[in-house]
Amino acid sequence: MNYKLVAFLLGKLCMTLAGALCIPLLLSFAYGESCWWAFVLSIVLSMVIGKGLDIYGEADAKDTMTFREGVAVTAGTWVLLTWLGGQPFYFAGVLDQVSSFFESISGFTTTGSTTIASLASCPKSILFWRAFTHWMGGIGIVVWFIALLPNLSGSIVHAYNAEVTGAVDDRVLPRIRETTIALVRIYIVFTVVETALLMFAGMNLFDASTHSFSTIGTGGFSNYDDSVVHFHSVPIEGIITLFMLISGGNFALYYAVWRKGLGELWKDTEFKTFWAIVAVTTALITLNLFFKSDISMWESFRYSMFTVASIISTTGFANSDFDLWPTFSKLILIMLMFVGSCAGSTAGGIKVSRICVLWRTSVAEIKHVLHPNVVANGDGTIKWTPR
Repeated sequence: MNYKLVAFLLGKLCMTLAGALCIPLLLSFAYGESCWWAFVLSIVLSMVIGKGLDIYGEADAKDTMTFREGVAVTAGTWVLLTWLGGQPFYFAGVLDQVSSFFESISGFTTTGSTTIASLASCPKSILFWRAFTHWMGGIGIVVWFIALLPNLSGSIVHAYNAEVTGAVDDRVLPRIRETTIALVRIYIVFTVVETALLMFAGMNLFDASTHSFSTIGTGGFSNYDDSVVHFHSVPIEGIITLFMLISGGNFALYYAVWRKGLGELWKDTEFKTFWAIVAVTTALITLNLFFKSDISMWESFRYSMFTVASIISTTGFANSDFDLWPTFSKLILIMLMFVGSCAGSTAGGIKVSRICVLWRTSVAEIKHVLHPNVVANGDGTIKWTPR
């Protein structure tokens, strides 16, 4: 294990995080909040640790990176940077040290669980940083690192492989940094577009940007304790629903669409299966709510569509209390939690691609057991082999 190389890269990542912390620091000044010093302390701490690791490490050894160092950098990143990312919550007095670490991990991993009892009492800069951790962690901290530090892109390819499993197998460009920059650009464009649409639907800039961070990162942190229900707006729910589903798709596929056209979408089995699952489960839950609950067909569709998108993308936003739904609907939601979205997306879960592989493998194995002498050709025809 090349520990000096790992330390060098972790040091650079810590200093990258310090740069990201400058954004909520400026926001705290803009809103006149007294918690600005919490971000200053967090920035100084990140810079000191980063510089210390950088001094201990060896920049000349960056070209000797192997898969072992790549995994070590990725694991170290998630431990060290999530701890540093939680310090603003601690220094601002919002949470204790353990809860701050939990909140940061929940943000960077886009899990969406929280230990904050009341979001109404939190400064806006803290809420912004909380949502921003979703946005950074959605596409991956290492991915941002590669995009911002071009000189290290070749050496950190193994860390990229460990961080972005799924997207790597479908590389749309020959060089790792070009691929990374393409994905980041798409990520930023989706965020900007959703922010603009949410503002057009009635949100202010702060709420629109933070909810876009949580939507595109598929994390689910909201600025309000009652989540999206706070706005009581069908257009807002519709926009968030659309972008939750978009974020559940493969970002490498979106780049292929941008280069080659919409036809690329219909060539991708995983993407079509993902949307088929969304359509079927939404229809089933809509009918179940309509016949088993005292709500209209439109309300049934509204709640089911939003909730299916939120669950299958592992975002976690809510526009209704689905714990009160019929058992059949809740069982579907539980299954969707395990399935998740597409590989190469910001969402979690098993991923639809693995479900597709499992289905095809199972069908092929069953056919082989029932008809051991059958050989399926590539064109779908069947050829019998002699006994």
